[in-house]
Amino acid sequence: MAIMPIVDNSSILEGSLLLQIEPLVMALPESWVSDKPKEEIGSEFPHLAVEEFKDKPWVLSRGDTTIRKLENQCFEKIGIKPNVVSSLNSHMGAILMARNGVGGTFVPLSCAIKTEGVRFFMPVPEIHWHVVISFKRDYHLHKSEKYFVTLVQEHFSEKEKKNDVRNAITLG
Repeated sequence: MAIMPIVDNSSILEGSLLLQIEPLVMALPESWVSDKPKEEIGSEFPHLAVEEFKDKPWVLSRGDTTIRKLENQCFEKIGIKPNVVSSLNSHMGAILMARNGVGGTFVPLSCAIKTEGVRFFMPVPEIHWHVVISFKRDYHLHKSEKYFVTLVQEHFSEKEKKNDVRNAITLG
């Protein structure tokens, strides 16, 4: 059993459970977007075209990850070859690089935390990944595993209801 993100629901294996379709957001250095209206605390992030930043540097996820596949699809959709200055496998690391002005990045909404020097936006075009619980083929869950799956489903259900994880933590 594994909890993992996938590119889209066409790649969900038979017997897997979809937990959440989570948007990815752009984390951009404040200096890039100082002229853009600021979001209100607790409100949805404003939408912003990725194309506006076609000549800017980007910090993207490592090449073999689900999020990188989605990032690549986004750039291909708008016909842009991004200037990738760094590839890493840490959402927090990418946000900190944006804070330091290294480049813009994409992170799951659940990782978008208030960070001095960083602004978050819903990208246009929108990007989503699908979080699933996947099982081995023909695997039968035991009672304790069924209980675990129920807890995970409840967690994601509650997370959907709250959907305001941005205000949970602040980095200075």
